[in-house]
Amino acid sequence: MLTIALIDRFPIVLMGTKLTIKKSLQGVRILAANDIFSFQAQNPDCKPDIFIVGIAREVVVDPFHLIPAIKKVFKCPVIVYDDLPANQICIKYFSAGASGYVSKCSPASELIKCINEIRKNKIYMTIEALHSMIENIPAGFTY
Repeated sequence: MLTIALIDRFPIVLMGTKLTIKKSLQGVRILAANDIFSFQAQNPDCKPDIFIVGIAREVVVDPFHLIPAIKKVFKCPVIVYDDLPANQICIKYFSAGASGYVSKCSPASELIKCINEIRKNKIYMTIEALHSMIENIPAGFTY
């Protein structure tokens, strides 16, 4: 059984995300909480297969520190589920250790695609995020 850990500060988003995943994927167990501290307290022995982190700009926890901490503690891929399509900072999320990036503005099917790709040990970002990153490459940038 696939176990997905999910944290998001907003209860309605948390509930909607859980319902979307359960409706789209069979045989999935979702463990959810409003923040990482509550999650750890409620699920002390949890070994998720995937960890989805809802990002909100109002949250004081730095996602660039949270992502590597989750990977270290839970030893599983992390999907960033961002409240704003912050495509320019996707690279920072991936550099911090994220395996997937989806904006909450994207259709729900994008999150399901992301989960499925992560299950295949691939990385995933929405095509909109990729296009935005390419469009914002500075002139004269070389590899």
